[in-house]
Amino acid sequence: MRIKKLMVKGFGNLRDWEYAFRPFWTELPFLEEEREETVNEVIMALLFGFPPPHWSKKERFTPRQGEDDYRAAMVVETADGQFLLGRHFAQETFEIFKLEERSLLSMSPMVLMDLLFKEIGLINPLDFQVIAFFQKDYLRLDQNAPLVREHVRKLRSNEGFPELLIRSAPEKGDHRRKLEEELAAIDQLLAQLNYYQAEVARLRAEEAKYRDYEKFLSPEGEDLLALTAREYTAVALEKSFYEEKLREDLETRAILEKAVASLRQKIAAFDPLLYTDEIEEKVGRLLKRRAELSECLQREEEALAQLDRKGYWLRIGSKEKEAEIKQRMGILLEALAQLREELRFLLKNKKPEEFLQEKKLLDQYRDDLARLERPPLFKRKNGDPQVELARLRQKEEELRRQRERLLALTGAEDLETVQSKVKRLAEWKVRRKQAEEALASFLTKVGGVTPDETRRLLLAKRENSAAQLKAEENLVLAVRDKEETSALLSMYATAGRFLSALTEGECQQLIPHVEGDVLQFMVRTAQDRYTTAEAVFPQRPWADLAFRLALAKTVWRTGKGQPLLLFGDFFSWLSPGAEQGLRALLAEEFAGGQIIVRIKKGYN
Repeated sequence: MRIKKLMVKGFGNLRDWEYAFRPFWTELPFLEEEREETVNEVIMALLFGFPPPHWSKKERFTPRQGEDDYRAAMVVETADGQFLLGRHFAQETFEIFKLEERSLLSMSPMVLMDLLFKEIGLINPLDFQVIAFFQKDYLRLDQNAPLVREHVRKLRSNEGFPELLIRSAPEKGDHRRKLEEELAAIDQLLAQLNYYQAEVARLRAEEAKYRDYEKFLSPEGEDLLALTAREYTAVALEKSFYEEKLREDLETRAILEKAVASLRQKIAAFDPLLYTDEIEEKVGRLLKRRAELSECLQREEEALAQLDRKGYWLRIGSKEKEAEIKQRMGILLEALAQLREELRFLLKNKKPEEFLQEKKLLDQYRDDLARLERPPLFKRKNGDPQVELARLRQKEEELRRQRERLLALTGAEDLETVQSKVKRLAEWKVRRKQAEEALASFLTKVGGVTPDETRRLLLAKRENSAAQLKAEENLVLAVRDKEETSALLSMYATAGRFLSALTEGECQQLIPHVEGDVLQFMVRTAQDRYTTAEAVFPQRPWADLAFRLALAKTVWRTGKGQPLLLFGDFFSWLSPGAEQGLRALLAEEFAGGQIIVRIKKGYN
């Protein structure tokens, strides 16, 4: 049974309050209006009402607003579906509805008893309090609960059990549990081995049904009919591509050859003796010299112009300087004339500027011709198109012949039927290979080479573990009911783990001790001494709590539903290490159920 939602109209200090619980672990802080535990109390009251032992609680939780608001409801999830439970505590009325899709189906109040028995395995509120209701002030064991009285009867019928429990230390119990787990694990491995072998055999048989179609499969498991069809289409497309490229290459070659002829004709029009790099270099030097002479002549002309701008009397004293300037100018003009004559002779009366432009154009023609004649222009990255085209035509013919041979093998069956069966064969091959790989991986993990060897290895291990377990079980010979004793040993081993978590390992084992009709406990301390629980825990009922949690685990293990545990704020009594250990153990032992924990605000 799992609580999904709780709705309170009035209960104690709670009024008009509702809460949606998480599926597994819910930590619900105390509300400001709460003066005492109310949420867990209202859950208990909704399930069982207020039986005679709890009549005082009925008065205590009556809301101040009056008895008319003294009611609550909750939605629970069970194996039979979801139900809405509602009680009016003052009028002592109860209603239950089954939540159908978009509707509520009213049920008999007796249905709740059936649900409690199916989900919890008990219907007595005292038993429920023992295994599910853990409040700070009520952690001690209720000796009047039928579950506790039945446990006392079992202990009395097995008088040697406490002594047996003492003689079988926790380590022994752990060892026995490990042996049981080993046996279960070996049985699981044997079952897995049987499954893998059966699966491989089954898949091989299925594959054998299509053995006649093996000739239509490639070594890689591909359908050769479909594969050759795809390859034939791909080759045909590639062949068309190369044919088109070859045509384009021929057209390109014709265009390039025409351009090459034009360039050669243009180059032939130039005088090869005139348009050389040596003459171009010499012309460059002469033009540079001409520029230098022209610059010098310009400076002399500027100097002469400055003398002309002076007055008459000033120029009389500068006649020698003027004559000197004119003499230098004459020398420069004569040098320039000689340079021009040299250029005219060298370039055959052609202007230097025109010569340089024509030489540059000739160099451009030559560069263009060299690029057009470069071999890579007539080659492809994928090789010679002619060679590739011949290869593709040959491959196309081979694929055509191969496909015709495959089609001939189909006989009277139509192609679609054959391909369907080939596809099934390929699928069975893949599944068979996967199963064989899974079997091989399993054998490697277990440590065997062949299935038979692995089976012998596992059976030998199982026989050894069973012999050890049998030796452990011989310890129970002193007790009459072995099955019942085994259950008791398991329960007290669980109680020991809870006790260890509550005491951070200080106490490891819980030993029952019956005095009259009262169940009491002794504990085994870290010093390997056995003493009464009251002496070890004078203020905290940790022994009672560990036993109640172990009893709850036993009841839930044999029941049909999931655990429901309601905890008050007693976690605040624990040290941080003990709290952490208890939370982890609760999560492990009651993983399939629901745990609701109340915490004080500001408490971590």
